[in-house]
Amino acid sequence: MSSQGKIQTNITMDTARYASLSYVIEGPQMILGYINGVINKYMQNNGNTWLGGMLYDLGAVKGDPQVVCPRSYLNSIEADLSESPVVLRLETEEMYGKSEFMHCLAQEFKDIKIYYREVMRECGVLKTNDEEGKYFPERYRVDYKVGDKTGTEYVKTEDEALDIAYKLTDIGFTELLEVECWNNDQVYDEGTDDYIYINEFLISD
Repeated sequence: MSSQGKIQTNITMDTARYASLSYVIEGPQMILGYINGVINKYMQNNGNTWLGGMLYDLGAVKGDPQVVCPRSYLNSIEADLSESPVVLRLETEEMYGKSEFMHCLAQEFKDIKIYYREVMRECGVLKTNDEEGKYFPERYRVDYKVGDKTGTEYVKTEDEALDIAYKLTDIGFTELLEVECWNNDQVYDEGTDDYIYINEFLISD
């Protein structure tokens, strides 16, 4: 089975209530090909990207999918079924605290392994179960606005995160607490809206 280019749906949700999740799913080619096919067929037939409906068609949800997986949507799907390991990559927007998509898939398809990265931007909640860094090696997220420079970067080490802060401010920070103090200075002393937020990923199950 050949690879499939990324299908992008460009769903935009309220970031205060939703978390962005990235998945890499490993498993037998037949199973991942089936999951990929059902998801694509669902989008073609229904004209939407609701994860609950996809889980229902996959037979991976028992009961009302509106309860199990409410208002959660697929952003993109990309299949690489020709290389080893065979993988399926998905990007989703899911209600925070209602991230049932991967749990339902894992319960229905016992032979797959799901790696994920979860980001809730508004409150700095960052989680991943990729402890070895196979697909998501970055351990820090840096969000910044300094002057006319704005952006988000993912890096592997605290030193790399501090180096970004140095390049933005020309200040040689030695620990994350010093960056937090710099943020406070911008609010209370400098009267600017500049910031450098550095958040670390938690390793989860």
